Amino acid sequence: MPQNFVMNNHQSVLAIIEHHLDTRHQEYQSYNDTIEIYSLDKGILVIKIDKNNIMLFDNNKKYEFPKLSSNFFSVLDNLID
Repeated sequence: MPQNFVMNNHQSVLAIIEHHLDTRHQEYQSYNDTIEIYSLDKGILVIKIDKNNIMLFDNNKKYEFPKLSSNFFSVLDNLID
């Protein structure tokens, strides 16, 4: 996994995250700049992308990342495992 990605546009970031979710066999839905990840055990995780941040929400906490990085994927993987 590359260390950092350039956030040129939201569609590229969404495509990279969706590809990661596909390889992890996760059920999700994406619309606009949002991805909802569904889990029977953990509920819904939400990823929102704006011009400055990638935000990840679970039931109890909000995580913010200035760019798509290995740290983002580590947190995401811990939440969906």
